[in-house]
Amino acid sequence: MPAIFKDFSHYQAYNPIQDANKYKALIENHLKENINLLITTQSIKENLDGSIVKIKIHEIPEYTFAFSTTSEDVRIDDKPSKAGNLPSNNNFFETDILLDEAINLLLDQLELPNLYEKKFKELDFATSHKNSRLKKSGIYPRLAKKKTLAQKIKRNKSAKFCNDDIRYQCNHPKKNKFSNAAVFCIMDTSSSMDSLKKELARNFYFILYQFLKLRYINVDLIFIAHSTTASEIDEYGFFHKSQNGGTRISSGYAKTLDIISQRYNLAYWNLYAFHCSDGDNWSNDNPLALKLLKELCSCVNLFGYIEINDTFYFSKLSALFQNEISNDNFLYLKISKKLDVFEAFKKVCLIDYFEH
Repeated sequence: MPAIFKDFSHYQAYNPIQDANKYKALIENHLKENINLLITTQSIKENLDGSIVKIKIHEIPEYTFAFSTTSEDVRIDDKPSKAGNLPSNNNFFETDILLDEAINLLLDQLELPNLYEKKFKELDFATSHKNSRLKKSGIYPRLAKKKTLAQKIKRNKSAKFCNDDIRYQCNHPKKNKFSNAAVFCIMDTSSSMDSLKKELARNFYFILYQFLKLRYINVDLIFIAHSTTASEIDEYGFFHKSQNGGTRISSGYAKTLDIISQRYNLAYWNLYAFHCSDGDNWSNDNPLALKLLKELCSCVNLFGYIEINDTFYFSKLSALFQNEISNDNFLYLKISKKLDVFEAFKKVCLIDYFEH
């Protein structure tokens, strides 16, 4: 007997999850394009718990039926098509989102689960773990009363306790692994690095630090500023200090190597170094900078050279680095505008991290 009702099984049912995914995608796109809004008032190392950021996104349109006001029949190709008379949907709305959730949204969409499986160097700490084992001899404070009673009941419920029933707790040492990371933020602070270039560098360092903090228990952040000489300074001075004169990039690399030798044992620490520069350097300093960079690549998990300028050409320094350094843990990045920041960060995540 034929079916009375029309079969709608091939029609796609409305799925509210689709709207939720669209909403999430709108937020992610806005965050990628406006990373600077996340850190305008935030310190790179500041705890983000409870911090709220306001973002403005497009409304998701709600489709409705529009009824015609004319009674005339309209057939296909009767008249040339005209623009609709309904207003376009250019509405925005503001929404509040926790700052740590905003960062997680950006990191989650990278879809890089393999990072959790990498073999990072880990520092082992021995800790006691109670109740891991039982034994028949021991001291009274470690008497396992419930286990002793269970042994007695198992043997004979009505009988008295005997020595074979007594059980003691044994502390079995267990090793817990804690990962440590140190990130060296190196930046050219000469006069050619204007405020816009420094802001782009700060955007990159901010999201990099938040990313590493999710994967390591302890993250050290070291700021090294250089022009012709290099020094370790605080975060505020790193992004606001400007110096006149030329640039010796080798001074920044030498300072980084000096700090590593004094503070960080390569057997216990994952070391990452990133250098932001506009590519300007004294030509007679390039050979020394190349030599020191090769030394850095031999002792860090990853070195990223980030050139910040709005041209399409490579600087002489970046061309030298790319031609002369074949280490797999060396990465060249270029940032020209805000949208490049997140793309550069994704390239950092895609490179393999090595144990040395």
